Amino acid sequence: MPTPLPPPLPHLLQLVDGKAELFGAEVALGDRVAPPAGAPFALFTWSGATLAVSASDGGPLDSAASLVYVADYTPMPAFINVHDALDARRVLARDGKGRGPRAMVVGPPDAGKSTLCRVLLNYAVRAGWVPLAVDLDVGQGSMSPPGTIAAAPVATPIPPAGLAPDAPLVYWYGHASAGDNPALFRFAVERLGGLLARRAAASPPDAAAAGWIINWMGWVDGQGYDLLVDAVAALGVDVLLVVGHDRLFAKLQAELG
Repeated sequence: MPTPLPPPLPHLLQLVDGKAELFGAEVALGDRVAPPAGAPFALFTWSGATLAVSASDGGPLDSAASLVYVADYTPMPAFINVHDALDARRVLARDGKGRGPRAMVVGPPDAGKSTLCRVLLNYAVRAGWVPLAVDLDVGQGSMSPPGTIAAAPVATPIPPAGLAPDAPLVYWYGHASAGDNPALFRFAVERLGGLLARRAAASPPDAAAAGWIINWMGWVDGQGYDLLVDAVAALGVDVLLVVGHDRLFAKLQAELG
């Protein structure tokens, strides 16, 4: 029986010159960052940066360096444009001329929804806001166990290991798919949306103006689409960001304007 190949060595990236970001969070000069549990991740720079690569367990450098490359394309300019648009709404809301944005990120599985949510949250924090992160992906759960939906304010940049709030607001759904009990899923989202809306109405102007960043699951066809439209209404979503699905964008634009 052949011996299985060992997993790739985890690697560290150290910022030794310039400026760089990790999912929108600033990396300090000299900091070493590593993907959690060997997961892929990306550092981005607007003005140039120099990185040092090493294997976190002291293994050969070649094994670590082979996992690192410079990408030819980045969506970060589009992400920063979205942040600027949301930030303009926040300023208007703080001045009493509107409501803080409630932005939902939707799209198929593995399209980068969680990445976009994380970047937008980190940029909002860096701009001085405390936005609310809302996770409706019951199959994964970015801040609570799978089978739940949750929300929590984000006051500091999200660390490489991910969002881990001290006391998130969590609703237990009990299944890994919204299709297992769609009526219960709708009920939980409605309850969550109602409570968050009441809290926003009672919050200071700056807190209410920070708005919400909502992560949707990857199920966007058939009944999943119906659940999506219902969630938009239940949460009062006023910004829909569609990632990697032109047909979904056209359908939502036609039906919801």
